Amino acid sequence: MGFQFAGKAVGTAVWIAAASLFMELLGFSTQKWLTAGGLGTVLLTLAGRE
Repeated sequence: MGFQFAGKAVGTAVWIAAASLFMELLGFSTQKWLTAGGLGTVLLTLAGRE
């Protein structure tokens, strides 16, 4: 169970990193987006992977 949670957390972190890199390339302020919607994104991603 712990291993499964760790794998899910790593997958979420990779997904967020890819999303921030993509927004960075588009010229968005990643810092602002991460602070404003970071927690919401994490929750949505975890819920979507259930």
